[in-house]
Amino acid sequence: MKQVEAAVIGTGWCGGIRAETLSRSALVDKLHICEIRPERLAEVKALTKPATATLDYQDIIRNDNISVVYISTTPESNHFPIARDCLRAGKNVLLEKPMAITLDACSAMVDACAAAGVHLIVGHSHSFDAPILHLEDIHAAH
Repeated sequence: MKQVEAAVIGTGWCGGIRAETLSRSALVDKLHICEIRPERLAEVKALTKPATATLDYQDIIRNDNISVVYISTTPESNHFPIARDCLRAGKNVLLEKPMAITLDACSAMVDACAAAGVHLIVGHSHSFDAPILHLEDIHAAH
């Protein structure tokens, strides 16, 4: 089993859950966390005992040992610049929904993946809910 160094950028409700889960995962050698609110950073740091904790996501990007980044920031307009920077740095990214605010930003992230040879996954917690599946059926029929 290959272990990785993983980071979570944005440790609010969803990101906090991700950080706690990753801190207990056998697949994660070292966890790194980033949060812009010092009090929340301290709280999640105490819960997860990360290798590093920072207020600046650029610290995550500069760390060549981190290969996987979970982005759970708000507002959602932050998703594009942070994900783009991580992808350009050669990091695989799990990005909470929405992927971005514009189609151009989405396309730029896809291009960054192709250029760096990394993966981007958008976390959509409702992918298998009945209404979403119904919409997919409707779309497929047209």
